[in-house]
Amino acid sequence: MHSAIAKVHVDTWRTTYSSIIPDEYLANLSYEKRESRWGQMLSTATQNQHFIYVAENATGQIIAFANGGPERTSDPIYKGELYAIYIQADYQRQGLGRRLTQLVVERLSEIGLHSMLVWVLADNPACRFYEALGGQKV
Repeated sequence: MHSAIAKVHVDTWRTTYSSIIPDEYLANLSYEKRESRWGQMLSTATQNQHFIYVAENATGQIIAFANGGPERTSDPIYKGELYAIYIQADYQRQGLGRRLTQLVVERLSEIGLHSMLVWVLADNPACRFYEALGGQKV
């Protein structure tokens, strides 16, 4: 599973951030490094109250994921955080993002975290997605 999540992560960075982040940086992203990082994060997820949801296509291939947990910077207002949400380009605009975000919100609520933030690059086109879900810039 780590490798499938890493592939979605790297591939979506390359498509989403192509006009925001330098091409050299995106070209140097590594599936292997992301896979290792995801392995580390998932191995400690339970003790840190972190969690991840994945979406699969009809053939069982992971095509999207969202992960969340407690807010990581000790923000005085927002107690939960959507750490990441990535959907392969061919599967965007089909409701997966909304559903994954809903699952993260529900899980945060289950662990007693009733507010949430997500860190987003200012030029990220996904800002419109978050605003459509009721998100506000802070």
